[in-house]
Amino acid sequence: MNVALLLTCFNRRQKTEKCLDSLLPVITNSPNHQFDIYLTDDGSSDGTGTMVKEKFPEVNVLTGDGTLFWAGGMRNSWNAALHSGKAYDGYLLINDDVIFASSFWNKIEETIRYAQVTYSKQGLYTLATQDSAAGRLTYGGHKLRKKIFKHSPYAVIPTDIPQECQLTNGNILYASQEVVDTIGILDEHFIHTWGDFDYSLTALEKGFPVLVCPGYGGYCVNDHETGIIPPLKKRIQLLYSSNNIGLNECWYYMCKHFWWKAPFAYVMWWVKTLFPWLLK
Repeated sequence: MNVALLLTCFNRRQKTEKCLDSLLPVITNSPNHQFDIYLTDDGSSDGTGTMVKEKFPEVNVLTGDGTLFWAGGMRNSWNAALHSGKAYDGYLLINDDVIFASSFWNKIEETIRYAQVTYSKQGLYTLATQDSAAGRLTYGGHKLRKKIFKHSPYAVIPTDIPQECQLTNGNILYASQEVVDTIGILDEHFIHTWGDFDYSLTALEKGFPVLVCPGYGGYCVNDHETGIIPPLKKRIQLLYSSNNIGLNECWYYMCKHFWWKAPFAYVMWWVKTLFPWLLK
C-alpha cells in the first residue's frame, strides 16, 4: 500500500514533535507499505516548521500564511499529496497532538480488510483516541440519536471489531482513494470546525462504509472541555470564531445535511451562548 499522511500545525512545536516521534517508528517498521508525510506549517512563529525540517527530513513541509486553520491546512497538505504525481491507496488525516500507539496501523489495516469482506468496497475509517490520564474516550466516531429537530451525536465506544458510525473526528481518520475519487477532499466552506463531520456524512450519503476501527489508536486530550464559562462578550466571540464553534460553518453544515434541524440548531447555539448555565 501507498499511503499519504496529512497534518497541519500552528505554534504547537512540542506537541507536533511528540506526535511525529510516536508516528515515525510505527510507519518505518511497517513492511510492504510506503508512507509519505505532508505537513502544512501554517505560519508558526515558534519554529515548528524549522524543527520538523531539521529533525524529520523525510517529512514534506509546506507553508501557510497563518489563515488556513485546521481545515485549510489539511486541504493544503491533501492537495500537495494529490498533485505529487504519486498514486496513493489512501490518505490518513492526523491531528498533531496525537501520541500514537504502536499498534495503530494494524487496527487500520484490520478495518480495511473488514470493509472489503463486509461491504466489497473501501470507505472512511476513524481510529479513536483516549485521555492518557483518565483513560476515557476523547475522539473517534459518533452516531446520531433519532430526534426530529435536535442534532444529538453520541460517541461510539471502540470494541474488538469495526463498528458503523455516522460522524468522524479527524484526529486519526483514514480515507480510501475510492472515497476521494468520488467526493474529493474537505469542503472549502469549512475553515476549522465541522469539516470532518461533514466529510463522513458526505461519504455515507454516497454509499461508502464509515467505520470506527477496533480499539484505540493513541492518546489525545480533549482540549475543548475547559469547564470555565467566559464573560458574555467572549462567549459571543467564540460563537462566531472559526477555530471554536464557528456558527457560520455550523449553519452551512446543518443546512447541507439536516436542513429541517438547522433553525433549531441555530437558536440553541445562541441559547447556549447567552444562558450557558441553563444547559449544563
